[in-house]
Amino acid sequence: MATRRKLTDYERRRRQDIFVLTTGALILVAALTMSGALSWAVGFTAFLLVAGGGYAYHLGVSATSRVATPAGKSGTSKSGKKATRKARQALIDALGQPALVIDASGQLAAYNAQASAIFGLPPVRPGLSASSLRHPDLLAEVDRVLGAGGQGACEVAPAREPSQSWLAQITALDSNKVGTRAALIVMVDQAPIRRAEKARADFLANASHELRTPLTSISGFLETMQGPARDDTEAWPRFIEIMSDQTRHMKAMITDLLSLSRIELSEHQAPTEKVDLVVVAGETVEALRQVGHQKSQAIELDAPDETLPVIAVESELRQVVLNLVGNALKYSEDGAKITVSVGRSRDLEAAEAMASRGWSGARRATLLSPPPLMGPTLNQAAWLRVRDQGPGIASEFLPRLGERFFRVDQSRGGPVEGTGLGLAIVKHIMAHHRGGFAVESCEGDGTAFSIWLPAPPARSI
Repeated sequence: MATRRKLTDYERRRRQDIFVLTTGALILVAALTMSGALSWAVGFTAFLLVAGGGYAYHLGVSATSRVATPAGKSGTSKSGKKATRKARQALIDALGQPALVIDASGQLAAYNAQASAIFGLPPVRPGLSASSLRHPDLLAEVDRVLGAGGQGACEVAPAREPSQSWLAQITALDSNKVGTRAALIVMVDQAPIRRAEKARADFLANASHELRTPLTSISGFLETMQGPARDDTEAWPRFIEIMSDQTRHMKAMITDLLSLSRIELSEHQAPTEKVDLVVVAGETVEALRQVGHQKSQAIELDAPDETLPVIAVESELRQVVLNLVGNALKYSEDGAKITVSVGRSRDLEAAEAMASRGWSGARRATLLSPPPLMGPTLNQAAWLRVRDQGPGIASEFLPRLGERFFRVDQSRGGPVEGTGLGLAIVKHIMAHHRGGFAVESCEGDGTAFSIWLPAPPARSI
């Protein structure tokens, strides 16, 4: 009975096949003997040989099953468990996110290096207790999932880095042994989401504040004109002028906000057009010369005589040059000179060095670094640098010059009005163009803003 119980379906089918073949052969020998084709002596001998051979083969199959099956099962079980552990650890290591596996006994069955860094775990060691994670809420959720199955989630702030925020996504994994489970935990970094939420909240708060100020001013003057100054018509022109200034300020701010929103919507898709940076810089400088003449300011363009194509959106590139040169005119004294320099470099790194490290003794800050280029590497880059002769910017303010609503005049000590979005727009446009943005400044001597962006290879121009 024990032998039959251990036989597999394959072995039973082999026995049935042997029985059928042996029986068929015996019937054939008997038929040939009775028909006279074989003598009785030969037929009897053949009958014994066929019957004996079938019976011997049957005994051989049974013996092989009794000896080979238990040993095979044992070896397969041990090697299978080892292979399963290796495959599970390899899978966990291959994940791009921190991941752990906790079994039903409360032990860490597997975890990768990223998870080890978050929870301060030693190198992977079988049998390590899950309490090493030192997060009761996470362990309680794991116990719930292990008991009920399905999925769960838990917010995790590691004891080693309380400022970090992770979402632990827990999934029950049924093991081969019925009645037990293991839990797979995948950690998802919540820091970018938290930063985006804070940035959005700050943006809404700043935008509402910036718009509320001119609206309050306009509303106050209207109430004054309707009330105490109703008959003081001589003061009305001054009130109307102030309200007009505030209205222009709100209009400019709304325009900048819409422009910034439009740029952010397309920021994920890199430009593909070719635009001549020399032409864009030259036309923008010519358009602003009249503005400079009002304060006896001169704009000097230092650009090569040849064309300098870059991969850009022309309207956005013009807006960058307009904002940078416009700022230089705004913050420079009467009679000052603004220098706009344009050049080509072999790559983005060289362009950064030429554009933003051309002033010895100045303080410098990189406001935006270009991301690593994907796909075919471009072997050309272009840069533009705008230097003014204004009062300069204090070094502690330099890293903030790409922030929304940060007023540059606050750091320069002047009464110049602005929306506080101009440099933020430049920064986002350069992010859209996969370029860089930097500032150099020396207090009392001026400021230089520089940008650099990819250009098509010279052979494709």
